[in-house]
Amino acid sequence: MASAVMSGLLYAAEVWKAAMKWGSAMASMNRMIRLLAVRICSAYRTVQADDVMVVAGICPAEVAVEARAKRWDRDKVYAEWQARWARRESWTKTLIPEVREWCERGYGEVDYYVTQFLTGHGENGRYLERIKKRNDGRCVDCGEYPRKGDQGSRAREAVVTSTAAAGHGREECQW
Repeated sequence: MASAVMSGLLYAAEVWKAAMKWGSAMASMNRMIRLLAVRICSAYRTVQADDVMVVAGICPAEVAVEARAKRWDRDKVYAEWQARWARRESWTKTLIPEVREWCERGYGEVDYYVTQFLTGHGENGRYLERIKKRNDGRCVDCGEYPRKGDQGSRAREAVVTSTAAAGHGREECQW
């Protein structure tokens, strides 16, 4: 489905690529691609566009249009996408440092729970407190507050919450 949508979006990119210099055309295309990526991996709407596109394995509009118009090979596309990704600082980039390696992996599917873990947006206390859906950031499984600045506690909370929600048992959190 995603490849059909991307083919439609990029049809005749060589002709209309010049229109992308205006912000509204690029913004419209990025909105459509971001929505597609959010749907593919069942992400929250609040996930950053670059993060959700990498998790879903969909190239950003700027790179996709340029690649289609200039007929880049896969190596060039991944090199440009990686250059953009290298400038990004996020939890997702910590877990997925190499775009090509992630997109071409031959195993695993992305679903709601994996996306929560990879993006840090989902059913975890810290995130729900930040978006004002909960009054505190306590872990729902152990009741502990995560330590400030501890990236490991964020990962543990995401894993425990994801495995518990997926029905794999409720392990005790180790903050």
